[in-house]
Amino acid sequence: MLSLDLKRILCGLMSALCVVWLASCHSRARSKIEKTLVDPAACTVTVDPQVEVYADGSDSANVTVTLFDRGGNPVAFRAVQVTATGSDNSLEQTSLLTDELGVATATITSRRAETKTILAVVDPGDGPLLLPQNPTIRFVAPKQLGPAQK
Repeated sequence: MLSLDLKRILCGLMSALCVVWLASCHSRARSKIEKTLVDPAACTVTVDPQVEVYADGSDSANVTVTLFDRGGNPVAFRAVQVTATGSDNSLEQTSLLTDELGVATATITSRRAETKTILAVVDPGDGPLLLPQNPTIRFVAPKQLGPAQK
């Protein structure tokens, strides 16, 4: 009886080790493949709205980064970091992963009226790739409301 239980335990351990080994192989192969997938020329970096945004610290614009491979397929679960030129900026979700459609989004606000250039980097900590698309956002001074408009 003991030998039957011992065989079951050993078989269970061997099965678990095989699963761990296969998962490890799959993970290493997947990371090697993923590192070659992004086609910078096919990717997009867009800003919405494309009109002026008030530099009041609360009016915001959305930045959308979409990653594609050379075949035009979305690249999922890749790290993307969004930054902006200029000063007094606030970016939410500046380091994020793309979803299953290859999309990552961030929101920018600013307190300084100036034109900002958006920069998007894929894999910021591991062989960074700066995307060539650099849209701009024009932040303008908030309109002053007169006594009759308040």
